[in-house]
Amino acid sequence: MDVMPGGTSLVLYALTAVCAVALATVWHLTNRARRNAGFATKAQLKRHLSARAVLKATEIRPSLTQSGDQLTRIPAVDLTKNRSAER
Repeated sequence: MDVMPGGTSLVLYALTAVCAVALATVWHLTNRARRNAGFATKAQLKRHLSARAVLKATEIRPSLTQSGDQLTRIPAVDLTKNRSAER
């Protein structure tokens, strides 16, 4: 008692398997996109961290090229209590 002729049921099983694999692939890719949302891609990192981009950034913000010795230091504030004034 076959519901379908011999070759038709095999084709339907194969079609079901292909659809299941396609659905699993789409599900996996959407989960990866959601997990990576908000982070830079490798291409973006490579572009923004290139030598040319660094040179451009130093033109915009020259303080990036200054060494720590050239910065003016603010003198430290003395926070100790003056106990001789209380007596």
